[in-house]
Amino acid sequence: MEESKFVVLFIGRLEWRKGIGTLIHAIRLLKKEIPNIELVIIGGKIHGKQKNIDDYKEYQRLLAMAKEGQIDNCVRFLGCAEHNLLPYYYSAADVFVIPSYYEPFGLVTLESMACKAPVIASNVGGLSAIIKDGIDGLLFEPRNPVSLSEKILKLYNSKKMSNDLATTAYAKIMENYSWKEVSKQIIDIYCRFIDCNINEPVKHIAVSSDASL
Repeated sequence: MEESKFVVLFIGRLEWRKGIGTLIHAIRLLKKEIPNIELVIIGGKIHGKQKNIDDYKEYQRLLAMAKEGQIDNCVRFLGCAEHNLLPYYYSAADVFVIPSYYEPFGLVTLESMACKAPVIASNVGGLSAIIKDGIDGLLFEPRNPVSLSEKILKLYNSKKMSNDLATTAYAKIMENYSWKEVSKQIIDIYCRFIDCNINEPVKHIAVSSDASL
């Protein structure tokens, strides 16, 4: 019986700062230790007549990198996917990786956590603000494929760790990032603003007609 694939998933734009090159290098480092590993990359208009030139150039660069590392047989570029299908990909992944060199927030982080996919992300920007390392995900040193490969290997070797991280992350999402909770936080902000200003006199503000201001 053929061993099932260990699926590492990336979802995002095909551009240099997303760090996909780092991820491909990490997969190359892991190929001997995880022979059944498969990297699935979703994003970019790279197929058909409507493909985007910039996306296609980045796809060609990354594909060449995979071929050079002799791992192109276990790296799949799927191109764009319908948003309503993404939960199925998240749920099917053994690990979801966000290897960005720069990321102000990272919505895919929340989406993957909501689908109970264990997350590994680079320790930058909004990613480090969302994820508590070792609690609800793992963080690695950005642009460092060795650091990333070590984190992936940890989850490969410990199903319990993967499940614990995913379970804690899901609870965190439900508590802090559900639409109900976000709506409540917005209402609280407006209420505090109204309470702070309800007794203050209304100030007349002169509005300039200069469109450049």
